[in-house]
Amino acid sequence: MASEWEELEKLSKEELVIELVKARRDLRNIRSMLADLSETGASEFMYDEGSKPSEEWLTKIAELARSRIVPGEALSAADLEMYGIDEETADRYIESGRSQGNLRTAGRSYGIVF
Repeated sequence: MASEWEELEKLSKEELVIELVKARRDLRNIRSMLADLSETGASEFMYDEGSKPSEEWLTKIAELARSRIVPGEALSAADLEMYGIDEETADRYIESGRSQGNLRTAGRSYGIVF
């Protein structure tokens, strides 16, 4: 089994940037949750709302997310949000794919199938 360094070494510069943004978003979420826990003893799990990347980066992020989903599953807005895309942009991207007919509608998954 390859070490984490060996796995990351294989990624392109764009993939590394996407992974870095995802990791930073995850860290912000953890910090927010820990701050809630330390102040109140409880957490309502507030999460980072993501951001609006350029169309170029949105395409790169979607391609990476698509490459990591289970074969046969559809790419969804939630998949894009996991990489730090805001909900509105993720929904717009999926809706754009839907309007172009790139959807899998059978079963419970709705999203872009590639």
